[in-house]
Amino acid sequence: MVGGLLSAIAPAFSAEAVQKGRSVFADRIGSGLGPPSFHLWDDGLCVDGPSSFWFDDEGVARTTRTPLIHNGVLASFLYDSRTAARGDTSSTANAVRASYRSLPLPSTTNLIVEVPGSGDIQALAERVGDGLYVVEVNGLHSGINSISGEISVGVSGLLIRGGSLCEPVHEITMATDMPALFAGITDAAGDSAWDYVHGGVLTPSLALRDIAVSGS
Repeated sequence: MVGGLLSAIAPAFSAEAVQKGRSVFADRIGSGLGPPSFHLWDDGLCVDGPSSFWFDDEGVARTTRTPLIHNGVLASFLYDSRTAARGDTSSTANAVRASYRSLPLPSTTNLIVEVPGSGDIQALAERVGDGLYVVEVNGLHSGINSISGEISVGVSGLLIRGGSLCEPVHEITMATDMPALFAGITDAAGDSAWDYVHGGVLTPSLALRDIAVSGS
């Protein structure tokens, strides 16, 4: 679930969106977003990453990974050559073409979440105590607004009661916004795995607080 959500949020880190005023993160470089132990990288050189390659679709060599959020602070955006020139900075080698006929746009390669965590999902549920374990998210792209940062999506999963995974729930609505989503990270499991959506996202299961949930 976390992988799909991060993939849907990722366009807000594009310099194209930022420069056109279509990202909630515009003018927020250097601002705190998540806990100090949280890092979000775009890594086009990750050894087992599904979107790894030595250069981007403009032929710009990839030499390092890009810190999007570092120590909980918004650190960088994703640039191709055009947006880098407009922003008086260097390309992060994130130019991606949808086809040979289209112009390149900055986009993610492999998103990597790094945050301290331990145990499996059951161990994480025990530490959470009471809550909701989200298994599936619906309406990701229609329910996410990169400009306002608002997130409102349908989810299904299992209730967590007394640290145990209990009965399934469906047709639940989860609402928050992008900055609050990162700020609400409180814990993580040690179960990092690839979610092969829009390239790939490597992330553990995360515990989040202050997320509005409604439904029956």
